[in-house]
Amino acid sequence: RRLALTRLLHDPRPIWLLDEPTAALDMEGRRLVGALVDEHRKTGGVVIAAIHGEGFSGARSVALTQLPAKAIA
Repeated sequence: RRLALTRLLHDPRPIWLLDEPTAALDMEGRRLVGALVDEHRKTGGVVIAAIHGEGFSGARSVALTQLPAKAIA
């Protein structure tokens, strides 16, 4: 997982699309991902992430369970 995340630093992109970026990481890894996301956002980057449970600090979120069933289908 960490190796895959290093690609974001090696080949910078303005928009990051992440699917469960903290899954299978220990607490140190989760903090590192959070710091990377914070830094990316501070420099004008956008992060769109699918996350179960706790998200990133200062993030806006959309809970799919709160959307009308018609919007999900």
